[in-house]
Amino acid sequence: MKTTIVVTFFGFLGCTFCKRVPTPEGCRDVYNEADPNFKLKKFFNGSWYLTHAKHQNHSVLCTKFGMTMKPLEIKYEMGGVNVTCKGTKIKGTRRTEYVCEGNRGTPTPYTNYGATMSVIDTDYTNYATVYVCKKNGKHEDNVFVLSRIRTGEPPEAAKQSLQKLR
Repeated sequence: MKTTIVVTFFGFLGCTFCKRVPTPEGCRDVYNEADPNFKLKKFFNGSWYLTHAKHQNHSVLCTKFGMTMKPLEIKYEMGGVNVTCKGTKIKGTRRTEYVCEGNRGTPTPYTNYGATMSVIDTDYTNYATVYVCKKNGKHEDNVFVLSRIRTGEPPEAAKQSLQKLR
């Protein structure tokens, strides 16, 4: 009886402290770099603009991202196509996952895809440093600096948060 209680206790203890949802295959694990105190409701309020991107693959600077909390969505326009990304907060992680679809019938590399996003750092009013892993066939990761205004140099805090992802 004592053995059963001890084994059960350590089993619960192990689940409590060790359970972490794994990162999607092909994406970088940024759990330790992501903001542990991130406030989803403050971030997904209003618009953000892309001011800097590590890779200029499919990212267009000055893209406006409209964010809503209910439903959890990101909306933007890319090459004349309106894209809506419907999100889900993954419990036990520091990321949100998205399914993104364009409003036109013909899928493009920029429209119909899945993605995972982690906010590395933000002050919610001026800047955010974000890690994104796009998943459609192959995985593409990128680091964005977002701003609440369309133009401008990122603040020093944003530059410092980029150092976490080197």
